[in-house]
Amino acid sequence: MRLLEISPERSQSTEGTLATLLQFLLGKADMPEIGDKSVKQVRVPIETILGLMKNTGVPFSYQDLDAAVKKSSMIKNLIKSMDPQSLVIKAEPGDMNTDVKPGDETDIAKMASRASKKRL
Repeated sequence: MRLLEISPERSQSTEGTLATLLQFLLGKADMPEIGDKSVKQVRVPIETILGLMKNTGVPFSYQDLDAAVKKSSMIKNLIKSMDPQSLVIKAEPGDMNTDVKPGDETDIAKMASRASKKRL
């Protein structure tokens, strides 16, 4: 399903769509922390980027990607390097919220008991 099938009245911004796609891919990447800072760098094949852009309904080619990298400072800040086969998406430390820690079993048990008391 394409985005434009759901919301056809939205204007097509290639730069915004590409930036959103790159940030989405960076967020989905599971990278280990390096030292005390969380730095992510994700290598993505160009064909994957072009295919995902095509799925958004935006006509896009390698030349369009190259032009966007050269023209847009927003895209330049998201891409560390690019070659005809792949590109490397980067993020600076602090871009992602890594302070969220899952609850332990006692927290879950407390929440369950509170919920069951409210039902009675």
